[in-house]
Amino acid sequence: MDFLNFLVIITGLANLFLAYLIFARGAKNMVTYSLGAYAIVSGVWSFSLYLYQIHFLFPSLIWIKIVYFFVFFLVFGLFYFSMVFCRKPWKTTVYLSILYFILSVPFAYLLFFTDLWIKDVVEKPWGPETILGLPVYMSVNILWAVFSMTNVYNLAREYFKTTGIDRERVKYILAGMGFFVLFVETADTVIPLFFGTTRYFLVSPLATIFFVGFTAYAILRYRLMDVKVILTEILVAAFFILLAAQLFFGNFIQPELLIVIDLALFLPIAYLLISASRREIRKAEVLESKVTERTKELSERNQELEKFYQLTIGRESRMAELKTQIKELEEKNK
Repeated sequence: MDFLNFLVIITGLANLFLAYLIFARGAKNMVTYSLGAYAIVSGVWSFSLYLYQIHFLFPSLIWIKIVYFFVFFLVFGLFYFSMVFCRKPWKTTVYLSILYFILSVPFAYLLFFTDLWIKDVVEKPWGPETILGLPVYMSVNILWAVFSMTNVYNLAREYFKTTGIDRERVKYILAGMGFFVLFVETADTVIPLFFGTTRYFLVSPLATIFFVGFTAYAILRYRLMDVKVILTEILVAAFFILLAAQLFFGNFIQPELLIVIDLALFLPIAYLLISASRREIRKAEVLESKVTERTKELSERNQELEKFYQLTIGRESRMAELKTQIKELEEKNK
């Protein structure tokens, strides 16, 4: 197993684990459900690309068709997420979703029942090479590109419309989606169409982890205690995945490379965990300072009320004494 195949497996496992975190920790709404479903499809897509490389059980020709079949759902999942996250009208979302599937059905037929899209898969020194029917492949990529750019457009508009925390969330999601679209379009569209090779297909699943990770972080980052728990779980899961990979694939990968991967995963997650803890401490300090200041204000206010009370009581006592004196004088005058 080479390094790239190893990374694809790690990416698939990471996407599935992120899907678990999203469903377990996220709010129960359509944004969470759509993102979690997208993470699951991304994980399965990654595994199918790996199986295409090793032609496990089925020939690579069958696996690459399965890979492209999952791409239909990846593009739709990304589109649907952008629509519900940006709170687009429900009718618009339904109509565009129906339009997408209507346009996708002919391409799905060409994928599975003709050789107009995928002509063959041949073995090259670097692995399987897919021979594409360029007219159909270009057409389906135009469909996918239009809906992908719709996602970026939706999020860009949402970014300029919102402020504060909401804007920060959109910023992270937009960055993750922009990186994902650019990366995948380059590896799966630009290079095959202009350079005539599909050898870089295997790198495209690596981009999914950025979008899912950025989005999950953006949605959950302001729930500080949850973020600490989530980052801890990610850290534990990452080391579990790496240890399992070293156990099964250690003979195929250099130990130094595995150490580099360990550090590459550990350092950013550890940094985020420490940052979350520091933000919590700063938040607690600010809150304590506000409580102290408010307590001082209330104490001063209480002292003022106590003085007013004493003055009022003294006034009432003096008035009672004057009334008594007036009454005594009236009785004497009689």
